[in-house]
Amino acid sequence: MSVWSQGVFDNSMAWSCYGIGEKVALHIPGGPGNTPPPAGWGGKYMLKPLLPLIDEGYRLVTVTRRRNMPQGYTVEDIAADYARMVAEEFGGQVDLIVGGSYGGMIGQYLAADYPDCFRHIVLIVTACQVVDPDGVDQRFARLVADGHLYTAGATIAAGVYANSSFLPLAKVATGLMTMMLSLNTHEYLANDIVVEADTEPSFDSREALPRIETPVLMLSGTDDSYFPEALTRETAALIPDCTLKFYEGKGHIGAAMDERVAEDILAFIAQNDQKQI
Repeated sequence: MSVWSQGVFDNSMAWSCYGIGEKVALHIPGGPGNTPPPAGWGGKYMLKPLLPLIDEGYRLVTVTRRRNMPQGYTVEDIAADYARMVAEEFGGQVDLIVGGSYGGMIGQYLAADYPDCFRHIVLIVTACQVVDPDGVDQRFARLVADGHLYTAGATIAAGVYANSSFLPLAKVATGLMTMMLSLNTHEYLANDIVVEADTEPSFDSREALPRIETPVLMLSGTDDSYFPEALTRETAALIPDCTLKFYEGKGHIGAAMDERVAEDILAFIAQNDQKQI
């Protein structure tokens, strides 16, 4: 489990990998931001809910968005980048795609338009639209772009943990985490994080969801402010074959970090494999 490597593909999408299993679990992380998880305890903490997959024969490969994205780039454009990356770097198909939050937004379009690039797909804390009326993600992105990393982290924490008694501690922790992620920065980060954030207000995947022909697992929290329960249920209802599971009382981060995530993913995979026999 401790085997770790990292690099940047020829198409400029950075990657980090935990494990050496034959099966590939492609993790599409949240955002905005296209820096991969760091090595060491920080990266392991961020990926903690998915690490049990390594014991089941997977290598966990996190791949970020391409660098130097043009203004006006969309989530659909980003999904096309991932599909091309899978074709170029993984022989056309991975065993599992796990998209979390913004990564789940991308995953919706991968499921709809590129079903041959994966065997199983799981979408965590995501939905067909983003609810961010105060523009927290846009403010976060611009603070990072301007180099105000600690303030950016505290800003995103205020949005995610707005009604939590842990908010003061969360601001400090998220501020420090944002500073740590800057260790993996690159020359186009200021551009890319803003481009990515600016896709959110207009994101609406309702038209694409009915095109999804493969089974989908959605894992969400009942108290997620970015992707509320009603919106998540609407999303699942638009996908022809969707298994939806809520973690009661969990918010955006709490659901994404829930210790049951890997167990639920593996159960979903086993169920789908059984159907195909």
